[in-house]
Amino acid sequence: MPNNPGASCIYLDNHATTPLDPRVFEKIKPFFLHSFGNPASAHHRYGWEAHDAVNQARSVIAEAINAHPTEIIFTSGASEATNLALKGLFLPVPTQSEKHIISSSIEHRATLSSIEALKSCGVSATLLRPVRAGHICSDDLRVALERDPPAAVVSLFLVNHEIGSINNIRALASIIKKSGALFHCDATQALGRVAINCQELDFDMMSFSGHKIYGPKGVGVLYIRKEILHRVCPLIHGGGQEWQKRSGTLNVPGIVGLGEAVRLAVAQMPEEVARIELLRDRLLNNLNQLDNIYINGSMKNRIAGNLNISFGGIDGEELILSICQQVAISTGSACASSNSEKSSVLAELGVIPALRQATLRFGVGRFNTVQEIDRVSEIIITQVKKQRNKTSTSKILKLGRRDTR
Repeated sequence: MPNNPGASCIYLDNHATTPLDPRVFEKIKPFFLHSFGNPASAHHRYGWEAHDAVNQARSVIAEAINAHPTEIIFTSGASEATNLALKGLFLPVPTQSEKHIISSSIEHRATLSSIEALKSCGVSATLLRPVRAGHICSDDLRVALERDPPAAVVSLFLVNHEIGSINNIRALASIIKKSGALFHCDATQALGRVAINCQELDFDMMSFSGHKIYGPKGVGVLYIRKEILHRVCPLIHGGGQEWQKRSGTLNVPGIVGLGEAVRLAVAQMPEEVARIELLRDRLLNNLNQLDNIYINGSMKNRIAGNLNISFGGIDGEELILSICQQVAISTGSACASSNSEKSSVLAELGVIPALRQATLRFGVGRFNTVQEIDRVSEIIITQVKKQRNKTSTSKILKLGRRDTR
């Protein structure tokens, strides 16, 4: 496993970010130290080497998702890619006759905030509510598409960032295409965990990041189907890189690392998913020693490494503080962890507030071991029991004081 800043702290937050795979690191190193040229420098070998490396990574990524290399736009990450996908269709001013977006209420903040920002440009939105299992119902999408105003684009996740639920994207895409709307998919949590074929799934646009698949941070991709490339307006202007859609000097080490991370993720996906699923199920089986615990989302229809559990009778933040020196884990999405709001995803699923604030999101990943899973289980079970006992004792003492008055 890659070096951990605290050897005794077990990392189980692989939905927030993943450690850099050592194989990816080795691939990147020359482009920091030796092949450091700018891909736009066309008159010497440093520029040629960088240009060739970017093109190689672009081809690897395109092949992995069944796309053409010219349909791959490099960005700083999935958030920028999603912003470009959605805002790029409507800015600087909405030009389509349709000025309506359909999405879901449990999308990543990059999607929801982009939609909110577009409202100032006269764009309206419909946000579909999920079913309790955590996915979007095809019938709900069909009804929304039949209503006025007509939708210009539908943006839906492939895998949810908190509960790991998997949308039936093939069925949803079929409905979207019959309506004539464009389809953007947030695949940030999906690549390397479920099979992605842009042609079979009929994506018009798709976003993902390097740091969710054991690649570097600060690099991502927006896939744009070549037939609609002309409809997307750039958000960043300058030198005209990435077919005039995303100007700026390319992050060559990041792109090279992303290419290698994608190659590894796709090549070893079947074996890796099977191994991680066994670890995840072992974790759940261990935690089932506790009573009053609740799984959020369907166990049947979720990615292998995800486990989102509410522990009744505890305070989630207090639990996190009690184990944070031993276990790296979160109560929800990293993009929302800095504000005081509890998970909007769980709220949309109908989880009561007392359980929303007592929820942990486990992200089991490539470098976790059986020994780590058992150790984490032991730590959490001990701390949950301790917190529940403390709460029970406190209630007894309060009742006792009330009786003596």
